Amino acid sequence: MSVPFTSTLFAISIVILIERSLSPISFLYKILTISALVWIGRISFSLYLWQQLFYPCSIFGDKIYTRFPLNILCMFVFGYLSYICIEKPILRFRQNLLNKKAIESTIINPQSS
Repeated sequence: MSVPFTSTLFAISIVILIERSLSPISFLYKILTISALVWIGRISFSLYLWQQLFYPCSIFGDKIYTRFPLNILCMFVFGYLSYICIEKPILRFRQNLLNKKAIESTIINPQSS
């Protein structure tokens, strides 16, 4: 038996949570802006890429670095190093390209004031 409007209520609740998290005076905003959570969010893509290698059911099987809590530590170390050594330089390169394109478009198509 399914409850009517379950998916609609779920979608509405997500919208309410997002709306509540945008207000600096809300409890949810204060939790989400804790520096440790912001840091985890910043390296989350790298964590996502590396976490699969450190699970006990990974291709490495039952090794010391796939056991808790060492697997969590390894995941964060590799995720952080990947963020610093790969992701940040790529993001800087992207920003430099965007800045260069913005400058070129201004020079080529100057807006008349």
